Amino acid sequence: MVAQSHADAYLGLAEQAAQCWMGPNETQWMNRLEIENDNLRTALDWYETREDLAKGIRLTHALWRFWLSRAYLAEGRKRLETLLTQMERPPFTPERARTLNYCGVLAYAQGDLAQAQTYLETGLEMSRSQGKEAEIAFALNSLGMVMYNQSKKAAALALYEESLEIRRRLNDKAGIAATLNNLGYILMHAESSVMHKESFMRAQACFEESLALREELGDEAGRADSLGGLGYLAREQSDPRKAIRYMRESLELSVRMEHYRVVIKLMDSFGIFAIEQGNAIRGVPLTGAASALRTVIGLSDLPSMITYREKHFVQARRQLGEEAFQAAYAAGQKFTLEEAIAEARKV
Repeated sequence: MVAQSHADAYLGLAEQAAQCWMGPNETQWMNRLEIENDNLRTALDWYETREDLAKGIRLTHALWRFWLSRAYLAEGRKRLETLLTQMERPPFTPERARTLNYCGVLAYAQGDLAQAQTYLETGLEMSRSQGKEAEIAFALNSLGMVMYNQSKKAAALALYEESLEIRRRLNDKAGIAATLNNLGYILMHAESSVMHKESFMRAQACFEESLALREELGDEAGRADSLGGLGYLAREQSDPRKAIRYMRESLELSVRMEHYRVVIKLMDSFGIFAIEQGNAIRGVPLTGAASALRTVIGLSDLPSMITYREKHFVQARRQLGEEAFQAAYAAGQKFTLEEAIAEARKV
Protein backbone atom coordinates (compact mmCIF):
# COMPACT_ATOMS: atom_id res chain seq x y z
CA MET A 1 0.00 0.00 0.00
CA VAL A 2 2.85 2.39 0.85
CA ALA A 3 4.60 1.64 -2.46
CA GLN A 4 1.37 2.25 -4.38
CA SER A 5 0.83 5.59 -2.67
CA HIS A 6 4.46 6.53 -3.36
CA ALA A 7 4.12 5.72 -7.07
CA ASP A 8 0.83 7.59 -7.37
CA ALA A 9 2.31 10.66 -5.66
CA TYR A 10 5.12 10.82 -8.19
CA LEU A 11 2.72 10.23 -11.05
CA GLY A 12 0.86 13.32 -9.84
CA LEU A 13 4.10 15.28 -9.62
CA ALA A 14 5.13 14.33 -13.18
CA GLU A 15 1.73 15.18 -14.62
CA GLN A 16 1.79 18.54 -12.83
CA ALA A 17 5.22 19.20 -14.35
CA ALA A 18 4.04 18.20 -17.83
CA GLN A 19 1.41 20.96 -17.70
CA CYS A 20 4.27 23.47 -17.54
CA TRP A 21 6.37 22.33 -20.50
CA MET A 22 7.07 25.08 -23.02
CA GLY A 23 6.12 27.75 -20.53
CA PRO A 24 7.76 30.14 -18.05
CA ASN A 25 8.01 27.54 -15.24
CA GLU A 26 9.60 24.76 -17.29
CA THR A 27 13.09 25.10 -15.80
CA GLN A 28 11.74 25.02 -12.26
CA TRP A 29 9.87 21.79 -12.99
CA MET A 30 12.72 20.21 -14.92
CA ASN A 31 14.96 20.82 -11.91
CA ARG A 32 12.33 19.35 -9.58
CA LEU A 33 12.08 16.19 -11.69
CA GLU A 34 15.87 15.96 -11.78
CA ILE A 35 15.94 15.94 -7.98
CA GLU A 36 13.17 13.33 -7.84
CA ASN A 37 14.46 11.20 -10.71
CA ASP A 38 15.21 8.14 -8.58
CA ASN A 39 11.72 8.29 -7.05
CA LEU A 40 10.23 8.57 -10.54
CA ARG A 41 12.20 5.50 -11.62
CA THR A 42 10.88 3.61 -8.60
CA ALA A 43 7.33 4.59 -9.54
CA LEU A 44 7.84 3.43 -13.13
CA ASP A 45 9.24 0.12 -11.89
CA TRP A 46 6.27 -0.33 -9.56
CA TYR A 47 3.70 0.17 -12.31
CA GLU A 48 5.63 -2.18 -14.59
CA THR A 49 5.90 -4.87 -11.90
CA ARG A 50 2.23 -4.55 -11.01
CA GLU A 51 1.28 -4.47 -14.69
CA ASP A 52 -0.63 -1.23 -14.09
CA LEU A 53 -0.36 -0.27 -17.72
CA ALA A 54 -2.73 2.69 -17.59
CA LYS A 55 -0.68 4.51 -14.94
CA GLY A 56 2.60 3.44 -16.53
CA ILE A 57 1.47 5.07 -19.76
CA ARG A 58 0.46 8.25 -17.98
CA LEU A 59 3.81 8.51 -16.21
CA THR A 60 5.99 7.85 -19.27
CA HIS A 61 3.95 10.29 -21.36
CA ALA A 62 4.44 12.93 -18.66
CA LEU A 63 8.20 12.34 -18.59
CA TRP A 64 9.18 12.02 -22.24
CA ARG A 65 10.08 15.71 -22.66
CA PHE A 66 12.14 15.64 -19.46
CA TRP A 67 14.08 12.67 -20.85
CA LEU A 68 14.64 14.51 -24.13
CA SER A 69 15.67 17.83 -22.60
CA ARG A 70 17.95 16.41 -19.93
CA ALA A 71 19.44 13.82 -22.32
CA TYR A 72 18.14 10.66 -20.64
CA LEU A 73 17.58 9.39 -24.16
CA ALA A 74 18.43 5.70 -23.81
CA GLU A 75 16.58 5.39 -20.51
CA GLY A 76 13.47 7.15 -21.78
CA ARG A 77 13.38 5.24 -25.05
CA LYS A 78 13.72 1.92 -23.22
CA ARG A 79 10.80 2.81 -20.95
CA LEU A 80 8.62 3.77 -23.90
CA GLU A 81 9.58 0.70 -25.92
CA THR A 82 8.75 -1.54 -22.97
CA LEU A 83 5.29 0.02 -22.94
CA LEU A 84 4.84 -0.62 -26.65
CA THR A 85 5.27 -4.34 -26.14
CA GLN A 86 2.46 -4.24 -23.56
CA MET A 87 0.01 -2.09 -25.53
CA GLU A 88 -1.30 -4.52 -28.11
CA ARG A 89 -4.80 -4.80 -26.68
CA PRO A 90 -7.45 -2.40 -28.07
CA PRO A 91 -8.23 -0.22 -25.03
CA PHE A 92 -4.80 1.37 -25.36
CA THR A 93 -4.87 2.09 -29.10
CA PRO A 94 -4.92 5.94 -28.78
CA GLU A 95 -2.11 5.86 -26.23
CA ARG A 96 -0.11 3.54 -28.47
CA ALA A 97 -0.03 6.14 -31.26
CA ARG A 98 1.31 8.78 -28.89
CA THR A 99 3.88 6.34 -27.47
CA LEU A 100 5.10 5.55 -30.98
CA ASN A 101 5.51 9.26 -31.67
CA TYR A 102 7.52 9.83 -28.49
CA CYS A 103 9.69 6.77 -29.24
CA GLY A 104 10.33 8.26 -32.68
CA VAL A 105 11.51 11.58 -31.26
CA LEU A 106 13.91 9.96 -28.79
CA ALA A 107 15.24 7.59 -31.48
CA TYR A 108 15.80 10.63 -33.74
CA ALA A 109 17.71 12.41 -30.96
CA GLN A 110 19.93 9.33 -30.68
CA GLY A 111 20.59 9.43 -34.42
CA ASP A 112 18.66 6.20 -35.09
CA LEU A 113 16.91 7.64 -38.12
CA ALA A 114 15.65 4.36 -39.61
CA GLN A 115 13.88 3.30 -36.41
CA ALA A 116 12.66 6.85 -35.79
CA GLN A 117 11.06 6.84 -39.24
CA THR A 118 9.37 3.51 -38.58
CA TYR A 119 7.97 4.65 -35.24
CA LEU A 120 6.75 7.98 -36.57
CA GLU A 121 5.20 6.63 -39.76
CA THR A 122 3.32 4.02 -37.74
CA GLY A 123 2.28 6.61 -35.17
CA LEU A 124 1.14 8.97 -37.93
CA GLU A 125 -0.93 6.27 -39.60
CA MET A 126 -2.61 5.38 -36.29
CA SER A 127 -3.23 9.04 -35.44
CA ARG A 128 -4.82 9.63 -38.86
CA SER A 129 -7.09 6.63 -38.40
CA GLN A 130 -8.21 8.07 -35.05
CA GLY A 131 -8.64 11.61 -36.40
CA LYS A 132 -6.38 13.00 -33.65
CA GLU A 133 -5.25 16.24 -35.27
CA ALA A 134 -2.79 17.31 -32.57
CA GLU A 135 -1.06 13.93 -32.71
CA ILE A 136 -1.08 13.99 -36.52
CA ALA A 137 0.64 17.39 -36.51
CA PHE A 138 3.19 16.21 -33.93
CA ALA A 139 4.07 13.13 -35.99
CA LEU A 140 4.29 15.13 -39.22
CA ASN A 141 6.66 17.68 -37.69
CA SER A 142 8.85 14.99 -36.12
CA LEU A 143 8.92 12.92 -39.30
CA GLY A 144 9.97 16.06 -41.19
CA MET A 145 13.09 16.28 -39.00
CA VAL A 146 13.95 12.68 -39.89
CA MET A 147 13.47 13.28 -43.61
CA TYR A 148 15.57 16.46 -43.49
CA ASN A 149 18.45 14.51 -41.98
CA GLN A 150 18.10 11.87 -44.68
CA SER A 151 18.57 14.63 -47.29
CA LYS A 152 14.92 14.27 -48.38
CA LYS A 153 14.24 17.98 -48.28
CA ALA A 154 11.16 18.01 -50.53
CA ALA A 155 9.51 15.35 -48.37
CA ALA A 156 10.47 17.23 -45.20
CA LEU A 157 9.05 20.48 -46.57
CA ALA A 158 5.70 18.84 -47.39
CA LEU A 159 5.50 17.29 -43.91
CA TYR A 160 6.29 20.58 -42.18
CA GLU A 161 3.76 22.48 -44.26
CA GLU A 162 0.98 19.99 -43.47
CA SER A 163 1.90 20.07 -39.78
CA LEU A 164 1.90 23.87 -39.77
CA GLU A 165 -1.52 24.02 -41.46
CA ILE A 166 -3.03 21.77 -38.79
CA ARG A 167 -1.36 23.57 -35.92
CA ARG A 168 -2.53 26.96 -37.17
CA ARG A 169 -6.06 25.58 -37.42
CA LEU A 170 -5.82 24.32 -33.83
CA ASN A 171 -4.19 27.58 -32.68
CA ASP A 172 -1.46 25.47 -31.11
CA LYS A 173 1.05 28.26 -30.54
CA ALA A 174 3.82 26.06 -29.14
CA GLY A 175 3.39 23.64 -32.03
CA ILE A 176 3.29 26.44 -34.62
CA ALA A 177 6.54 27.85 -33.22
CA ALA A 178 8.29 24.46 -33.35
CA THR A 179 7.25 23.74 -36.93
CA LEU A 180 8.12 27.25 -38.11
CA ASN A 181 11.60 26.84 -36.68
CA ASN A 182 12.10 23.56 -38.55
CA LEU A 183 10.69 25.09 -41.72
CA GLY A 184 13.22 27.91 -41.45
CA TYR A 185 16.13 25.48 -41.73
CA ILE A 186 14.66 23.89 -44.86
CA LEU A 187 14.10 27.27 -46.53
CA MET A 188 17.70 28.33 -45.90
CA HIS A 189 18.90 25.60 -48.23
CA ALA A 190 17.00 26.33 -51.43
CA GLU A 191 18.25 24.23 -54.32
CA SER A 192 17.87 27.05 -56.84
CA SER A 193 20.26 30.01 -56.61
CA VAL A 194 17.54 32.17 -58.20
CA MET A 195 15.28 31.45 -55.23
CA HIS A 196 18.04 31.77 -52.63
CA LYS A 197 17.35 35.38 -51.57
CA GLU A 198 13.59 34.84 -51.39
CA SER A 199 14.11 31.63 -49.40
CA PHE A 200 16.34 33.44 -46.91
CA MET A 201 13.65 36.07 -46.42
CA ARG A 202 11.03 33.37 -45.83
CA ALA A 203 13.38 31.56 -43.44
CA GLN A 204 13.90 34.75 -41.45
CA ALA A 205 10.15 35.30 -41.25
CA CYS A 206 9.72 31.74 -39.95
CA PHE A 207 12.41 32.12 -37.28
CA GLU A 208 11.12 35.54 -36.20
CA GLU A 209 7.49 34.39 -35.90
CA SER A 210 8.68 31.31 -34.02
CA LEU A 211 10.67 33.48 -31.61
CA ALA A 212 7.76 35.90 -31.08
CA LEU A 213 5.38 33.05 -30.24
CA ARG A 214 7.83 31.52 -27.81
CA GLU A 215 8.38 34.87 -26.12
CA GLU A 216 4.61 35.20 -25.78
CA LEU A 217 4.40 31.75 -24.19
CA GLY A 218 7.39 32.35 -21.91
CA ASP A 219 9.04 29.29 -23.47
CA GLU A 220 12.74 29.84 -22.69
CA ALA A 221 13.89 26.54 -24.21
CA GLY A 222 11.98 27.36 -27.35
CA ARG A 223 13.46 30.85 -27.44
CA ALA A 224 16.93 29.32 -27.35
CA ASP A 225 15.97 27.11 -30.29
CA SER A 226 14.63 30.01 -32.36
CA LEU A 227 17.61 32.22 -31.54
CA GLY A 228 19.87 29.38 -32.67
CA GLY A 229 18.02 29.33 -35.98
CA LEU A 230 18.42 33.09 -36.41
CA GLY A 231 22.11 32.76 -35.60
CA TYR A 232 22.54 30.03 -38.21
CA LEU A 233 20.73 32.18 -40.78
CA ALA A 234 22.90 35.22 -39.99
CA ARG A 235 26.02 33.09 -40.55
CA GLU A 236 24.66 31.92 -43.89
CA GLN A 237 24.02 35.57 -44.78
CA SER A 238 27.62 36.50 -43.82
CA ASP A 239 26.56 38.69 -40.90
CA PRO A 240 28.92 37.51 -38.12
CA ARG A 241 28.07 40.24 -35.61
CA LYS A 242 24.39 39.41 -35.68
CA ALA A 243 25.14 35.67 -35.71
CA ILE A 244 27.30 35.72 -32.59
CA ARG A 245 24.77 37.84 -30.73
CA TYR A 246 21.99 35.33 -31.38
CA MET A 247 24.26 32.37 -30.64
CA ARG A 248 25.42 33.78 -27.31
CA GLU A 249 21.87 34.45 -26.17
CA SER A 250 20.85 30.93 -27.20
CA LEU A 251 23.80 29.45 -25.31
CA GLU A 252 23.10 31.34 -22.09
CA LEU A 253 19.43 30.32 -22.11
CA SER A 254 20.30 26.68 -22.78
CA VAL A 255 22.96 26.60 -20.05
CA ARG A 256 20.60 28.16 -17.54
CA MET A 257 17.94 25.57 -18.36
CA GLU A 258 20.46 22.70 -18.35
CA HIS A 259 19.34 21.61 -21.83
CA TYR A 260 22.50 19.65 -22.43
CA ARG A 261 21.49 18.35 -25.85
CA VAL A 262 21.08 21.91 -27.13
CA VAL A 263 24.23 23.13 -25.38
CA ILE A 264 26.29 20.44 -27.11
CA LYS A 265 24.74 21.30 -30.46
CA LEU A 266 25.78 24.90 -29.84
CA MET A 267 29.36 23.80 -29.14
CA ASP A 268 29.52 22.72 -32.77
CA SER A 269 27.95 25.98 -33.92
CA PHE A 270 30.48 28.10 -32.02
CA GLY A 271 33.33 25.96 -33.29
CA ILE A 272 32.21 26.25 -36.91
CA PHE A 273 31.63 29.99 -36.51
CA ALA A 274 35.20 30.43 -35.23
CA ILE A 275 36.56 28.45 -38.19
CA GLU A 276 34.56 30.65 -40.58
CA GLN A 277 36.12 33.71 -38.94
CA GLY A 278 39.63 32.34 -39.50
CA ASN A 279 40.11 31.24 -35.89
CA ALA A 280 40.37 27.48 -36.29
CA ILE A 281 42.70 27.18 -33.30
CA ARG A 282 39.73 28.10 -31.08
CA GLY A 283 37.00 26.55 -33.20
CA VAL A 284 38.37 23.04 -33.75
CA PRO A 285 38.65 22.19 -30.02
CA LEU A 286 34.98 23.12 -29.58
CA THR A 287 33.95 20.64 -32.27
CA GLY A 288 36.12 18.02 -30.56
CA ALA A 289 34.44 18.79 -27.25
CA ALA A 290 30.99 18.45 -28.84
CA SER A 291 31.93 15.04 -30.25
CA ALA A 292 33.17 13.72 -26.90
CA LEU A 293 30.21 15.10 -24.96
CA ARG A 294 27.75 13.54 -27.41
CA THR A 295 29.31 10.18 -26.66
CA VAL A 296 29.09 10.74 -22.91
CA ILE A 297 25.33 11.39 -22.92
CA GLY A 298 24.41 9.02 -25.75
CA LEU A 299 23.71 11.50 -28.54
CA SER A 300 24.53 10.44 -32.08
CA ASP A 301 25.72 12.73 -34.84
CA LEU A 302 23.07 13.56 -37.43
CA PRO A 303 24.02 13.26 -41.12
CA SER A 304 23.21 16.88 -41.96
CA MET A 305 25.54 18.09 -39.21
CA ILE A 306 28.34 15.70 -40.18
CA THR A 307 28.28 17.02 -43.76
CA TYR A 308 28.19 20.64 -42.64
CA ARG A 309 31.03 20.16 -40.16
CA GLU A 310 33.25 18.27 -42.61
CA LYS A 311 32.94 21.11 -45.10
CA HIS A 312 34.35 23.46 -42.48
CA PHE A 313 37.06 21.02 -41.44
CA VAL A 314 38.56 21.39 -44.92
CA GLN A 315 38.91 25.11 -44.18
CA ALA A 316 40.29 24.41 -40.69
CA ARG A 317 42.94 22.06 -42.04
CA ARG A 318 44.06 24.75 -44.48
CA GLN A 319 44.39 27.21 -41.59
CA LEU A 320 46.24 24.89 -39.21
CA GLY A 321 47.80 22.03 -41.14
CA GLU A 322 46.88 18.41 -40.46
CA GLU A 323 49.04 17.85 -37.38
CA ALA A 324 47.87 20.98 -35.58
CA PHE A 325 44.26 20.25 -36.58
CA GLN A 326 44.40 16.78 -35.03
CA ALA A 327 46.05 18.10 -31.89
CA ALA A 328 43.44 20.84 -31.46
CA TYR A 329 40.56 18.38 -31.98
CA ALA A 330 42.06 15.92 -29.47
CA ALA A 331 42.55 18.71 -26.92
CA GLY A 332 38.88 19.65 -27.20
CA GLN A 333 37.81 16.05 -26.60
CA LYS A 334 39.29 16.33 -23.11
CA PHE A 335 37.18 19.35 -22.14
CA THR A 336 34.53 18.98 -19.47
CA LEU A 337 31.14 20.47 -20.28
CA GLU A 338 31.95 23.49 -18.11
CA GLU A 339 35.29 24.01 -19.87
CA ALA A 340 33.64 23.75 -23.29
CA ILE A 341 31.02 26.33 -22.32
CA ALA A 342 33.76 28.67 -21.07
CA GLU A 343 35.63 28.29 -24.38
CA ALA A 344 32.47 28.95 -26.40
CA ARG A 345 31.93 32.18 -24.48
CA LYS A 346 35.34 33.39 -25.68
CA VAL A 347 34.40 33.11 -29.38
